Amino acid sequence: VGYAHFNVLTGHGYAQKSWYDNIGEEDETPLSEIFSAYRHFHPDDRALLIRFLDDARKGLTTKLSKEMRVLREDGTYTWTHVNLLVKKYAPQDRIIEIISINYDITELKRTEEMLVKARDKAEASDRLKSAFLANMSHEIRTPLNAIIGFSNILASTEEEQEKQEYINIIENNNTLLLQLVGDILELSKIESGTLEFVFSDLDLNALFKEIEESAQLRQKNEAVPIRYIPEMPD
Repeated sequence: VGYAHFNVLTGHGYAQKSWYDNIGEEDETPLSEIFSAYRHFHPDDRALLIRFLDDARKGLTTKLSKEMRVLREDGTYTWTHVNLLVKKYAPQDRIIEIISINYDITELKRTEEMLVKARDKAEASDRLKSAFLANMSHEIRTPLNAIIGFSNILASTEEEQEKQEYINIIENNNTLLLQLVGDILELSKIESGTLEFVFSDLDLNALFKEIEESAQLRQKNEAVPIRYIPEMPD
């Protein structure tokens, strides 16, 4: 904690070494030079300090408490909490005495920044999880609709070829449903960082054919047909 007192009108005053350190100034620098320029403060904070001193001279304000950034020699900024208080206001006697108390809060600000980043990361993770589960709940309904729909049709169909076709669709959607449930269970592995990738060949024509059949079950506007044209291999 640094302490200083200063008469704005005469330029006389005293400051501890810690006070100089907290605002990036060399020890024994005349206080009149510091209070007139505050050259090591961030421009925005400097303007605030100079405005306070102007208002203090006019008797318009008596105190200021603010977290401010201090430019260091290596080009980085540290944080200092600055408290200014007009102890005695007697301009007729050439006395406007100001007490200044400051202390370094750089570590506190860094900790706050880390906590904010951790909070934002947690909130983003929560939003992604909610979006994932919402999407999965929608995707699960697609194979379920296909399974229920073709099961009802299968029960009223007598032609063996049609039955086999419907059975294949139901089995394919059973597989898709199991895969979706597995994806939901994989979410915990993603969060714990233990997700394993399994690479395998995929028949895109078969996949899109299944999507076409499932989408047709939910189609409401028959004027807009849903069709998939298989891509023939080269």
